[in-house]
Amino acid sequence: MGTQYMLSDEAFEYFTNPDLIQFIIMHGFSIESYGKALVHLCFNNYKLSKTVCRLVLRNIVNNDYDKIKDYLSIVGDMVTMEEGEGPNGFSLLQRKRLEWIFGFNFLCFVNSTENVD
Repeated sequence: MGTQYMLSDEAFEYFTNPDLIQFIIMHGFSIESYGKALVHLCFNNYKLSKTVCRLVLRNIVNNDYDKIKDYLSIVGDMVTMEEGEGPNGFSLLQRKRLEWIFGFNFLCFVNSTENVD
């Protein structure tokens, strides 16, 4: 396990400010490292997860093809983040992230496809 650092409340607010998130991603400043750190802060954090998902999706729609890959790396990290196990192996927050990113109610979709086989 890597080195752990504690963030003060002020540092957390600064680091997760939507304007700063958009600025860093838009200009490609160490996006891979920042994205991983941001996703880590989204762990068990409903409000920040929703903010990041909304920001990332808005910028995927509004940017050119060259910048989309940076946003997609964050999306990939968001949907593969493993939190506590819930029904079907997904936590409730992980399900919500999938719903926010892919735009459909994940629970209804899973239930409707279980009988397809």
